[in-house]
Parts: sequence; structure tokens; C-alpha cells
Amino acid sequence: MPDKYWDLKCCLKKLESIGSYEGLTELASTVLYARGFDTAESAKAFLYPNAALLHDPMLLSDMDKAVLTVKEAIRLKKNILVYGDYDVDGITSTYIVTDYLTSIGADCTYRIPDRVSNGYGITCAMIDEMAAGGAELIITVDNGITAAEEIDYANSLGLTVVVTDHHECPCSADSRLPAAAAVVNPLRPGDPYPFKHLAGVGVAFKLIAALEGDQKAVFDRYSDVIAVGTVADVMELTGENRVIVSEGLKHLDATENPGLSALLDASRARAKRISSSTVNYTLAPRINAAGRLSSANVAVELLRTRCRDKARALAEELCDLNYRRQTSENELLAKVEQMLIDQNFIPERDKAIVLWGEGWCGGITGIVCSRLMCTYGVPVILMTVEDGVVKGSGRSLPGFNLYEALASLSDCLVKFGGHELAAGLTMLPEKLPEFRERFLAYAEKVFEKTDVRPVLTIDSEIRARSLSVENIEGLGALEPYGNAWPAPVFAMFGVRITDEHH
Repeated sequence: MPDKYWDLKCCLKKLESIGSYEGLTELASTVLYARGFDTAESAKAFLYPNAALLHDPMLLSDMDKAVLTVKEAIRLKKNILVYGDYDVDGITSTYIVTDYLTSIGADCTYRIPDRVSNGYGITCAMIDEMAAGGAELIITVDNGITAAEEIDYANSLGLTVVVTDHHECPCSADSRLPAAAAVVNPLRPGDPYPFKHLAGVGVAFKLIAALEGDQKAVFDRYSDVIAVGTVADVMELTGENRVIVSEGLKHLDATENPGLSALLDASRARAKRISSSTVNYTLAPRINAAGRLSSANVAVELLRTRCRDKARALAEELCDLNYRRQTSENELLAKVEQMLIDQNFIPERDKAIVLWGEGWCGGITGIVCSRLMCTYGVPVILMTVEDGVVKGSGRSLPGFNLYEALASLSDCLVKFGGHELAAGLTMLPEKLPEFRERFLAYAEKVFEKTDVRPVLTIDSEIRARSLSVENIEGLGALEPYGNAWPAPVFAMFGVRITDEHH
């Protein structure tokens, strides 16, 4: 594992000037101070978010067009199809939009592509299938922002498309937004929406809240599901997302959704207090397992069912799939590690990992990428070659923008999309050698110019006397923890371990 740079935010000398905030323990106050909340007022505003702090959905560009388009489709009894994605964010997005539209009388179905045979996002082949099935309005959730050509094709067939997404917008000189009836994405250039880090399910929630005209009522109805999708997609738990997750986790603990309740039971998650960790390490892997090894529809139907017996059966199926996923993941990791040995990979010298193989399970390459990235501290891309097509996943670390890297190599790719730290891609097999060579060269240049290495952010130096039960338990007031609001880390200097067994 590469050495981590220690970023110490607060030292003992600096802490001597502050006391504990009212109602908070010493360590909790220390963390807030180290993270920029240097007054009791700012700390309270952060710690006690509520639904009243959610922003108006109509601030999103094109939301007015999206609402008019969907309402007109409902009025004319058109067939509406919600087109999602196979990860937790896409599954939860698909569920809340489909469930809401059905509840208000819309003729609504959903479709999620198969990870292996269809790949990420909307394709012309999928559009043909949806058109043949009678779809008249397609609403994309958690995808669509890079599908300009595909949506042109949909338009040519007489279909109407509304895009809701949260991924990076195309950034090349010849790129453009899709010519859809509406494109709702807070990351659109010039979009006035004040919070830019909504998950796909967060944007989908904004759509149905705008349709309802009562955001609080919609939030109360779906907050548990929205929180699951937001945490699972590793969105920043600041601003509006902190409201979503804080309130949603409270509702998750006593969820009225039979599917979520059954999954909590089947995974034995109720044995501990429900938190963001429950989502990250228990619920999300099981929901994701459906799209990785079977069909994401299993997870959507888990959320949709109102039959508790069916919910229990589907929850057990997801637990079984997750066990299979873990086995396949370990097997692929061992195979890739051997390839690195065979190729004489040296972490101190080589600045990226780009590997591929025939018939690798595309549903687990992303997880293995994450594990390798954490081990070696370099960006990782793993790809599987199947039926004459290459599909891959990539993971990166702060300082190396994976989306920008892929954009610079777009001439090698058929398709790509994602974020700074995670992305997916498709290409033709003959492009693999060129892609690998150019990506490694790109990584070399980035590492030369930028200090790209894992960072261990330490909130504060502390003394041993601060490690009391009261202080440790008091850190619970700062939850939920997650991206951009991690669990606290403290450091003590000049100490030594006297007994390793206790």
C-alpha cells in the first residue's frame, strides 16, 4: 500500500483557544472546528438540517419543460417509460419515478439495461426495443447526458425524451447537450441550481417533487429510498445531501417499504443502529448484486412490491447474489494480481493499471478496480472483451480526473461517461493497445505535474485523556458520515504501544 500524505487540520496549540460547543462533547466540537465550523451558530446550522432547507426544484434548468412534457403525456394517456441504470442510484431513481407516476394514474413502465449485453446508458438498439414496445415518452434517470446522438435517433422515430441525470456533461469542443424535450442536470453549464452534488436519485426526486408541487410530501414518502441511492453513489454528504441522508436514515430505520424492510431483516442489518454504514456495507452491495450478476429488475421489484412474502423471497435472492458476487470478485482480483506480477508492475514506477481479459464478469470489474486503486494508489481501468466489444470500468483517486482522462482519449472510445473518480467505457478490441499506451502516457504527465497520492486527512491532534467513552460516543452527533464528511480521524504523537494484545 502506498504511503499516505498526512494532512493535519488542527494541532493542540490551536485547540487550546476553543472550548466545547453547547450540547457537544470535546471531540465532536474539535472535529467541527477543524472542518471550518468555528462558531456555535455555524455548527448548529450544519448539525440540524431539515426538509425546509431543500432547494426549489424549479430552480433547475429545463425543469419547467420537463413538468409540462410529463403532464401532457399523462393527460394524453401516452405510454411513459422510465429508463434507468443498473446500480443502486439508477435502481432507486427508477423506482421512485415509476412508483410516483403510476400512483397518479400514468401509463408507466420501466426498463433497465443489462450490464453485460447492453452496457451503460441509452443506445439506439434499446431505443428500437422501447419504440417497438409502444413507448411514447422516455424519461432517463441517472443517465442520458452524454447520449446526444442516441436521443437524435429517438427524435427521428417520433419519441419524446426527458433527460434527468447528474453525471458530468460532455466537455469536448464538438460535444453538445442532447436535443431532448428537457435536460435536467445541476451540472449543466450555467445551471442556476445552488447545489451541484445531487445523486441521480436526487435529481429524479426533484422531478417528481416538481410534478407534485409539494416537495415535502414527496420527500416524506420516498426519503428512505432517496437516502439509500445518495449514500450508495458516494455523493458528498454536505448541503442538500446532508438533509436528504439525515432525514432519510431516520425513516429507513422504520421504513414502510416492504422490500427495504425485508432486506434489512435478511441481511441482519437491524442488529446494529441504522447509519450510512448500513447502506454502504450492507444494503448497497446486495442491491448492486442484482445488476452485477443477474438482472437489476430483481432489485426494482423488491422496492415496488407491497407483498411481504414476495419481499422476503426477493431479499433472500439478493443476499444469495451478493455471496456469489463476493466469490467472483475475489477470483478476478487474484487473476489480475497475477497479471501484474507477470507484467512486472511496480507501483513506485508505474502510474496506472490498464488490463483486460476475455469473458471477465463486467459486473464486478468496477469493484476490483476500487480494491486495486486503494492498494496501489494509482488509477485503474479493467475491461472485458466479449462478442467483439470491449466494456470497462475505471476508478481513480483525488488529483487524477478520470473523466477528463477518458475525454482526452475519446477518439479511441465508442462511449464513456462518469465522474472524476469513477467511469465506464466502451471501445472496439483493435483500439485496446493504443488506448493502454496513451492512457499510461497521460497518467505519467498528470503525476509529473500534480502530487497525486492517497491523503490521510487528520482532523486533529489529541491527548490520550480525550479518549473517554463519553467523547467517543459523542461523535455520533456528527453523523451521517460519507463522502466529503468522513468519519473523524485523530492523531497522537510521541506515544508507543506497550501491549499489542489489549
